[in-house]
Amino acid sequence: MAGAAAPVLAGGSPARATLPGPVRGTTYWRNGLLHLHILDQSLYTVESEAFAATWSPDGSRYVHAAGDKLWSKRTDFRSPVEVGSDTRRFLQPAFTEDGRFVIYQSEGQLRIIAAEGGSILGTVFLTEPHAGTDEYPAVSVTGQVVFDRGVPGGQRDLRQWVSERESRLLIADARQASFSPDGTQLLFVRGKADLTELQIWRARADGTGQAQLTNSTDHGPINMEPAWAPDGATLMYRSNTSPNDPGVVNQLRISGGAASMMTAGSAPSWQPGRRNTVRRVWGADHIATAVAASRYSFADGTAGAVVLSRSDQYYDALGGSALAIRRNAPLLITEPAGLNPAVLAEIRRVLPTSPSARGRVYVLGGPLALPQHIVTALVAAGYEAVRLEGANEYATAVRIADETAPDPILVTVATAHMYYDALAAGAGVGNLDDSTIVFCDGDRLPAETVEYLRRVDPERQILVLVGGWAYRAVEAAVRGGQLPGWPAWEHLLGISLVGVDAEHTAALVAKSFFTSPTVAAVATNANWYDALTGGAMVGRAGGPLLITSPNALHPRPSQYLAEVSASLEEGIVLGGPLALPAALTGLVGDSVTSAGNWDPTETTASSPHPAGASRAAAAPADRYAAFARPTLQRGRIAG
Repeated sequence: MAGAAAPVLAGGSPARATLPGPVRGTTYWRNGLLHLHILDQSLYTVESEAFAATWSPDGSRYVHAAGDKLWSKRTDFRSPVEVGSDTRRFLQPAFTEDGRFVIYQSEGQLRIIAAEGGSILGTVFLTEPHAGTDEYPAVSVTGQVVFDRGVPGGQRDLRQWVSERESRLLIADARQASFSPDGTQLLFVRGKADLTELQIWRARADGTGQAQLTNSTDHGPINMEPAWAPDGATLMYRSNTSPNDPGVVNQLRISGGAASMMTAGSAPSWQPGRRNTVRRVWGADHIATAVAASRYSFADGTAGAVVLSRSDQYYDALGGSALAIRRNAPLLITEPAGLNPAVLAEIRRVLPTSPSARGRVYVLGGPLALPQHIVTALVAAGYEAVRLEGANEYATAVRIADETAPDPILVTVATAHMYYDALAAGAGVGNLDDSTIVFCDGDRLPAETVEYLRRVDPERQILVLVGGWAYRAVEAAVRGGQLPGWPAWEHLLGISLVGVDAEHTAALVAKSFFTSPTVAAVATNANWYDALTGGAMVGRAGGPLLITSPNALHPRPSQYLAEVSASLEEGIVLGGPLALPAALTGLVGDSVTSAGNWDPTETTASSPHPAGASRAAAAPADRYAAFARPTLQRGRIAG
């Protein structure tokens, strides 16, 4: 990438993303090597054939280009991820403010790709017609995206991304922006088109208040590639004596003054140190844990409904998490003997009701599951009770599926014999519009599920089989002629998510249904209570449900958490210390982010602040929704 015609690219193109927090390390490029200095690990290492790095918001992962690939890596050397592969190269990568995506330049065009990988090529980020090239994307903590546009050898202007089809001029004659940690200001480079003189300037994020920061007399003729430090006090930048000089990395206080040389090199970047959270959501028993999950999700009066199931068996509730997510509802459980007072109190807290607009409570299962006196108590409290029931758990699941999405685009099958696959899948299904889940009976499809699947057109709708039992049950039904309108098994299109164990299958579901989530939850495989109600909670927040043994964090969820740590802000441990011991919290934390760079907290059934105020309590409005497509790619299931 070196050459006299384009000296600002020599060294592999700096990344422009500064997030708030303490400084944990620095990176720079020199002589074909990427140099990493990680302060809190006393680590110094180099990578060959690697271009300039950019860091995730929490500093747990960095991405860099190497040849035609984009890699994401952790400083503890766990779980490297090939983010993408493109012969057009990945230049000037910058994480989005939430760590979920990487914006980069390829052949003068901005593209975007999920930070966790799963895609080969990035998606075009800006389709706006224009002459010239778009380069050097930068993203602020507030989500402002800027880049510079121009023609080779001519003036470049700083522009602000508005949407995938539109941008607007921000600062004329400006390039290589870097935001302040709070997003209110930015640095940029301005100078001669022949690059014989470039200086660093400072401005407000709206482009006003421009002021020159470096000058030829005090700092030399060519100063570029600014990187604002996460603590807001200083910047690093590249300084050259001529366009072809390999350069040095200098440090300068934002307030001005003399610069100090740090090292020979170019493309400097800072490793931020934002601390993440590991939250235990729990109560004194499984009913109280369900209430705690509701308090995590909902501020007073903000639920759209409530889903209620029995507390002693899971069968009728397996489809309930998807329904709860789609109806913006908590999933609560109560004893069949009577409506638990704590549960009724939580319903009253989250679900407003009035004579003219009665709040709706979905009651899962027939009178043998939740007797009529529970419905009577709900009605007496002012609520509309809607019972979803069938002759058995499979018929109840079909009834729930029809209520969740009458004409689904995606249909998932999992087993009802054990709860792991179904509950992990429920969090994913609920996270997608127009999606349902129904169940098999071990290796066979019950009549109720067969009847439902006969309404499904595998050529038009997406079929997902979660777990080995579902795979074998659908195969037997297709081969046995129970689904006569379907293609032969060898030609059936769909998606098979079958792991070597329940923990692996749950991780496959997480990888397939969620794109770089900001939150993820872990539940024990020793019981179903926490996974049921916690799955609805985390699915509503836009994150997956993972499964582990209580003795140690299983390698599959540990690996998944490490792979998506760039976007994760919070890891959730479901249930009390008897369900998942305190030692496991530390293992979750060190997977969610860098070792020790997290803070423990909890939400209980008596937490004074309902987690409507929690940053991960509800899935945020997704400004990158157009690019956040789950990796659900159909193929021949039997292939």
